[in-house]
Amino acid sequence: MVAVATCAVLTLGWAAPALASNPEPVFGTVQSLGLTSSGTTIACVDATDCTAVGNACQGSVCTSFQTTPFYDVERAGTWEGRVVVGTTDDVLNDVSCSDANDCTAVGQEGSGRAIAITETGGTWGPLNVLPGVGNLYGVSCTAPGDCTAVGMDGNAPTYEVQTAGSWGLETELPNDEYGVFKSVSCTDATDCTAVGYDDYATETKGTWGPVTALPVAGNVSGYPELESVSCSTHLDCTAVGQGLVANPPYFARWAITVTEADGTWGTVTAPYSGQGAFDAVTCADAADCVAVGGNDTPDDNGDTFSTVGMYATMSSGSWSSATSLATGEMTGASCTALTTCTAVGFGVVLATVPGAPVIGEATVSHGHAEVSFTSPSYDGGEPITSYTVLKSSSLGYVVATTTCTATPCEVKGLGGGKSFTFEVEATSESGSGPPSAPSNKVSTPATVPGPPRIGKVTRGNASATVHWSAPLTNGGATVTGYTATAWHSNEALSCTTSKFSCTIRGLKSGKVYRVWVVAKNSVGRSPRSASRSVTPLR
Repeated sequence: MVAVATCAVLTLGWAAPALASNPEPVFGTVQSLGLTSSGTTIACVDATDCTAVGNACQGSVCTSFQTTPFYDVERAGTWEGRVVVGTTDDVLNDVSCSDANDCTAVGQEGSGRAIAITETGGTWGPLNVLPGVGNLYGVSCTAPGDCTAVGMDGNAPTYEVQTAGSWGLETELPNDEYGVFKSVSCTDATDCTAVGYDDYATETKGTWGPVTALPVAGNVSGYPELESVSCSTHLDCTAVGQGLVANPPYFARWAITVTEADGTWGTVTAPYSGQGAFDAVTCADAADCVAVGGNDTPDDNGDTFSTVGMYATMSSGSWSSATSLATGEMTGASCTALTTCTAVGFGVVLATVPGAPVIGEATVSHGHAEVSFTSPSYDGGEPITSYTVLKSSSLGYVVATTTCTATPCEVKGLGGGKSFTFEVEATSESGSGPPSAPSNKVSTPATVPGPPRIGKVTRGNASATVHWSAPLTNGGATVTGYTATAWHSNEALSCTTSKFSCTIRGLKSGKVYRVWVVAKNSVGRSPRSASRSVTPLR
């Protein structure tokens, strides 16, 4: 099967607001990059600095011997544009970057010899033919100019090592049957793991172990082909790929996964029942990974099928359900953190959530705050539509209902005598991005209490006993007392207490009085409570 589509970059963002305990992927709207291509992969050193390599098709149709290699570099969230290297029939299969300006890509030329191209200090060198006659499919770099590449020569899996920018000789690893390494992941210059088909081999302190077949579960149909491996530490790796079943006139595919924990590999298994494949995996730690690939849907006759992109996440060692994307097949992925990944493939681009705003100064006056900020440097590929303030106090995070479209945002209803810090998050059609750093702490001055909540009023002989509850807010200062007042015409009588009831005496029998209560703190008197009517007994 040859996948043909427009080259695409897909940024996977995980929003992590203060209240979120299980961040989920957030995807945006579809955009097109142009350029018909096949077999694209990517390496990122942070959320907005990535390098992709692939193979530009000659014309609108892409076949095995009609491509030319290219690379494209993203700087601070902007892709600079594809640079075509080599000649027709050359292929770049993989790229690895040790930092934003130092990358190496490998592949093979049309005659079948290994090729590599290296970026040093931000400048790409020429495409070089390497010693040996094999092909290179995977590369992993641990420092500028220090990389390990893997592939095949004839029927044997091979590796080549680049040291200080110079490539050594091709080395074969003994294998009992036809073998190939498709991917390699190194945690330092002499500790690497390579996979291909259902085999793996591990390098420890510069010495490669044997090529070893992995156990394969019964639910893996056909021929297992491991396409990608990612190691978070030496001897803790996850590999993904596809199980191929000949079902003329096409091959059916099933996604497969296998994980190594502390040097012990599990069983290659197919976690999903639907057809499709994983093409790449990238792990943030030993138990948390993202895999991307394609989800295949046969037509009614079962003789052709369409493919859309898909992804799945492994969290705490367990794979989620596979999720389809509005793209073609995604063939490469790179994560720089558990919640920040970028994938490449065919078809379209999905925008992601914006980055975090830069917090400014918070000021407070009369129970309101103004929070200043600067828009994030990365908008996720879509215009930012609003900003939301998160306020924190001793009670924890509260998502404020106040939103704004520009700095500063006003936050109302803070109350008196409290301290707050604020964070700001930006929102686009793709969703809300991560919050900014906290602002400076601000404190609201104490104010008068809120009105007490009047209860029942009981009439007595020339008196009325009034009951109430404390105000909903004390204004940030302790309530020191209450005054209940009975008013008729121009006559007002009252009682004062620190408790929640008192008796007003000296009322005139047969007169109708309006009764209310006020509270007092160190700042002053509250507004009146609601009032009640009472007529004293004779």
